[in-house]
Amino acid sequence: MRRDRTKELPSTRRSVWDYSEVDGVENPKLQERNAYFESLQSHMLIEDIGAQVIPYVRLSEKEPFTVELVPPSEEVASLVATALKSRDRGWRDELSSSLADFVRECTQSVITVGEAIYEIVYFSNPTDQKPVAFELELIRPFTVKSRRGQFFQEIPQKSAERLSISNSIDLPSDSILVFQQLSPALRKGLEHTLQTLAVLSKKLMPQFALDNFRDAASKFGYDSANQVYAQRLALAEAGKAIGWNARGLFTDDMLEYYSLKRHLSFEKFKIELRNSIVATLNGGLGRVGQHMGFEAQIRLHGLPTMSDVERAESELAAGGKAFGEILKPFLSK
Repeated sequence: MRRDRTKELPSTRRSVWDYSEVDGVENPKLQERNAYFESLQSHMLIEDIGAQVIPYVRLSEKEPFTVELVPPSEEVASLVATALKSRDRGWRDELSSSLADFVRECTQSVITVGEAIYEIVYFSNPTDQKPVAFELELIRPFTVKSRRGQFFQEIPQKSAERLSISNSIDLPSDSILVFQQLSPALRKGLEHTLQTLAVLSKKLMPQFALDNFRDAASKFGYDSANQVYAQRLALAEAGKAIGWNARGLFTDDMLEYYSLKRHLSFEKFKIELRNSIVATLNGGLGRVGQHMGFEAQIRLHGLPTMSDVERAESELAAGGKAFGEILKPFLSK
């Protein structure tokens, strides 16, 4: 059932997409996180992770990966595909396309704000009240709180008055999906990387050099080449925790061995992120299935796994295989 048709049906949705900035109220946490989008280097990292965490599904004979629904069911696959449609993509019924869109949307929120919270919304037949469709609706970041296992959404008072709703909305716990399962070490490394990249995105040349550009070298001993080199070193250090190579901006300053080692580290980061999103999604499908009377779990095939990374790391350490061959399983086809 397409989304435009579900809008005509009664739904269980409780959350609202609050545009508090319309009322002159801005969330300071959201403002802080938005800086990552506005800063060049951190924005570049967010783009790279979003584009690479799962391949884009292309209109070709050979898709880059396949999605299996267990147990198989065309009816359930169509139901799940519709539920996973992201807001800015065209209508396609393929589960692989829908899943890829959802994973990228979810990834952007997990990377930027630390989590992505969705409400499972059911649509029912008006005649018999039976659920006939569902959707996963993203909830605005930093508006959901929890207390003793109970979720609720806090809405700024002005926004609540404008929308004629309560400023605290109870959210059924079994209808809330929280995506955030990065390991503590990886989460800490990502936070450090984002913060450092935001700082490095600021102007490269110090103010004294800008004010005295012609005399900076002779008067202050300023060397722009050293400045650029120091920036590249700092950029390399910033991405070290997750293995990001900044699109090759400092590749010439690294040994090929170390560059490949970092590449594998970044692959491991993306795989853990993708696996955690799919695992949480499968948990949500289990809840939906109990409510709607079906079973469904998603399995991905044709994408690199943790075992692939571990094998590549062993081959790299052994030194008996060409670098190109080691990297082959992780290159886009």
